[in-house]
Amino acid sequence: MLSFILACACFACLIVIFRLRRQLSNQSNQLRKMKETFGSLESDNLNDKQQLDNLLESMQEVVFRLDLSGRVLAANRQALKIFPKSQQTILQQPFVMFYRDPEWNQALASAIQKLPDSGQLPNLTIDQVILSPKLVKLGDHQAVLICMDITSQHQLQRHRENFITNLMHDLKTPLTSLLGYARSIEAFGDNAEIRNEAAKVIAEEAKHVNTLLDALLSIEQIEHQHTTDNYCNSSDICKRVWKSLTVMMEEKEMRLKLDMDDGCDIHMASSDCYRVILNIAENAIHYSPKNTKIRCSLQGAKLIIQDQGSGIAEKHMSRVTERFYRADESRKRGGHGLGLAITHELLQRDGGSLKLRNRIEGGLKVTVLFPVSDKKTA
Repeated sequence: MLSFILACACFACLIVIFRLRRQLSNQSNQLRKMKETFGSLESDNLNDKQQLDNLLESMQEVVFRLDLSGRVLAANRQALKIFPKSQQTILQQPFVMFYRDPEWNQALASAIQKLPDSGQLPNLTIDQVILSPKLVKLGDHQAVLICMDITSQHQLQRHRENFITNLMHDLKTPLTSLLGYARSIEAFGDNAEIRNEAAKVIAEEAKHVNTLLDALLSIEQIEHQHTTDNYCNSSDICKRVWKSLTVMMEEKEMRLKLDMDDGCDIHMASSDCYRVILNIAENAIHYSPKNTKIRCSLQGAKLIIQDQGSGIAEKHMSRVTERFYRADESRKRGGHGLGLAITHELLQRDGGSLKLRNRIEGGLKVTVLFPVSDKKTA
């Protein structure tokens, strides 16, 4: 069992590493395509500076046209937007007038000397924006500095690094329990009571790890699977979810007030619809005190679930649907920062929406609008 848990932990880490490598590969491909575009211009009429600058202006990336001394000859609109001081800067000035970092400008000068070999430069940081620059030779006397905005990728990578730290912490607890109870079985295996207790703990901890791996795999599937001709009835799925949670609610002596119509056909795979409702319903139960009530209303494609828990702190509300984001201690017990992210991304992918709001009387109100099917009924 220990080897199984360790293998699961390694597998989870490999998934995260694989995704980071894939992002870097995609970025590299984009830069290569840009290089090919500018390379093809070398055989054209480079004397037409206006035509060239129009091309740079049409690009979404931050682009500077430089001479081989490092002076800025032109900058597109996106560059002027990201580098606000550049709007007052007269062109034909060294790049240091745009970005006053001696070490970075020294790296730029070194990269210019190495042309025509394309050079990857250190990242540029302007306020909250992070740019990944690359220098490409343009003709015999010029170069183009292409800067890709990698702010979102950088933030995602930071979230993943935090997630891996949390993952290692989360895995340490079940591994410690497994090791302790495995030793108990080894030492007191003849005692039926100890043996049964150990087996129960091992099963619970294995389930904890399996839930985490299932969430990681779900995120992978969201990015590679798209709903086409999948339809399901919202009411049927909602009934199945609450039926599966009966025991969980009874353990906390909770009550369910269910207000449902016959539902409608929604444009979503039944398994995805089930996961969306299950994630929200489980959260409502998990974060509510004992002897409280959960209200669930389903009218067609609109689902509302309200609990009487502690809600979500407003400072976290806008970010709890981000991947790997974990709120404060009161709402992360046993969580991995993936449940609401999976729910949000499944709905967003298929054309639905998710809205979270704290209730004045306490608790959280979750509103889901499922994508409505346009399937014709016979």
